[in-house]
Amino acid sequence: MKKLIFSSQFHYLFFVHLIFEQFFTAVIPKITYDTTSDTFVGFALPLDNCGLPINNTYSTKSFNIFEEWCSNTPKAKLLTAHLIQPLSHSSSPSPYLFSAYGTDNKYKSIDVLSRWHRIYQEYKANGIRILGFSTDCDSRYLQAMRASLGFFAQFAYQDHPDLLNIDIPRSWSWFFIQSEQLYICFQDPIHICTKLRNRLLSETATLLLGNQLINMDPLMDLINNYSKLDHGLVCSDVNPKDRQNYNSAAKISNDNILILLKNITNSFGLNIYLQAIQSVRLAYIDKNTDIIERIYYAWVSVFIFRSWLVWIDSKDKKDLDLIISQLLNLDLNDTKKKYQVKRQYFITYQSYFCVEINAHSLIYLATLVCEGKLPFEALNISLQNSQTCEGMFRSARAISSITSAGVNFTILQFLKRANKLRALQNIKNSSHENHLRFPQHHKLAKTNQVTSTGQDKNALSKKSIENAVLKAYKYVSNLFSQMNLKALLRKGQFISIDEMSNIVLSSLDDFWSSDLGTINSETGSNEIDSENEINNEDQSNVVYDSDEEFELNDHLNVSDDINVSSYQGIRLFDNVKQELAHSYFKVSVNNENKYLNKQAACWILEKDKTSLSSNRLSRVQGR
Repeated sequence: MKKLIFSSQFHYLFFVHLIFEQFFTAVIPKITYDTTSDTFVGFALPLDNCGLPINNTYSTKSFNIFEEWCSNTPKAKLLTAHLIQPLSHSSSPSPYLFSAYGTDNKYKSIDVLSRWHRIYQEYKANGIRILGFSTDCDSRYLQAMRASLGFFAQFAYQDHPDLLNIDIPRSWSWFFIQSEQLYICFQDPIHICTKLRNRLLSETATLLLGNQLINMDPLMDLINNYSKLDHGLVCSDVNPKDRQNYNSAAKISNDNILILLKNITNSFGLNIYLQAIQSVRLAYIDKNTDIIERIYYAWVSVFIFRSWLVWIDSKDKKDLDLIISQLLNLDLNDTKKKYQVKRQYFITYQSYFCVEINAHSLIYLATLVCEGKLPFEALNISLQNSQTCEGMFRSARAISSITSAGVNFTILQFLKRANKLRALQNIKNSSHENHLRFPQHHKLAKTNQVTSTGQDKNALSKKSIENAVLKAYKYVSNLFSQMNLKALLRKGQFISIDEMSNIVLSSLDDFWSSDLGTINSETGSNEIDSENEINNEDQSNVVYDSDEEFELNDHLNVSDDINVSSYQGIRLFDNVKQELAHSYFKVSVNNENKYLNKQAACWILEKDKTSLSSNRLSRVQGR
């Protein structure tokens, strides 16, 4: 793990954290020797009491110990990276790689919480304030975020001396987190969008809102009955093989699709659902949205799911089963067997809490800014997600050697490529001094000129924040009023925002106090996200059967006419230079002392030929 690097030029930083389970990258599981650090790289690193990987764990002078490691220690099949995203006046300030290491995906939510606190403390000691942590939608990180924010969980940082504080108006009944926070948290919005889209494709869940089934059938009607010039969709957008494909989620939730769906029968429920996905995109991903609009769209998605949750909770399971059986023409008993819990008619609670956490963190951050406790640059929301890490992985794959067509890498290869990327970024950052110009695609150049903070700073106030939230509630209430759901009506009028907030607050309290909210903190699987939307489980049984054969060049000087013990073709040395002795094992062969290069030892003890597909879909799904 890289050492902490501090810079006095940044006073405020947003820490971007990539989690390998939902937003990981697979690596070639191969043990290699790093001469610089005299360590073997490729084993899954153990964690210390602070949840951080222990450096130089696998360094030894004994061949027997190394042989034992190769036999009993799991290889790292996944790579996780931590990046720091500075907040500055620039629309796209360059991120910095904080650490990268291999893992076997076995850790606990308490490890995550301890790691965050340790990182926060280290940077604070050097005069840098970390404002928040951003991850993907892994359940262990969701648990850590709940504890960090005190969001329906015991607050982890009670009486911490560095707590931020905001003055929450009494009228904000819809705001559920406490006024004191050490930092805020964001779940990656691209993952939220893809998870919401994937729920539509689930084989174990059928989304139900009133008398409306929410599924992809209306979109297929669009494709079959309307010109592609009108909608721009293809079948792979509706049912993508790659469940992490964000572009399909964006395409099915654009304005043209929402307008056309009004002409399709029984599509109103899907229209509302796609508006929720669109709102997440506009609130957190789109670079052109100003902060007040971001707040509006963030809370449109929140109120859509809160209203839906209130209706689901108000219905008995047998009533929901009856509606489903009638809509799908199924036998009622078969319906009861297939759908055993009411959660199967709703989005996963993991996705729902991600939407809630993001919206609350956005409000908290905006309030800190309007109270003058943070600079306006803190509202560059589109940068505050874990996509920065994915961008680094893509860049690392793009700079493979000109002599190799391979795009994948081992742990050690990634670390070396990351150093090259860092050097390239330093050159780009100094381009005004060295007068170097790098080719840039015209679309990327246009994107980099956009900044969501380029707006009237005086427009942001607590009153404007509240008005944006109330506007969102009014819009959602008008949507749901058309469905005539009795649980959401009082004397023919949609329930007030205060009543809605009280009902949801009680419901979420009950959920997290029940056994259903208990997270298996090591595996990351839990009741709140029972749907296996993507193969992101422990990769220990992955078979690397690839269309691309990618092998390491071990730089061994092999001589076929030497017979040494049971290892044929391995060059052994009688003596080595003292300055190179650390990179050799001293072994006894036929009662003679010999020196074996440590990289050659890796080759000797390698039992399987490991490779990794260059196809992203196969790589992500572990096939």
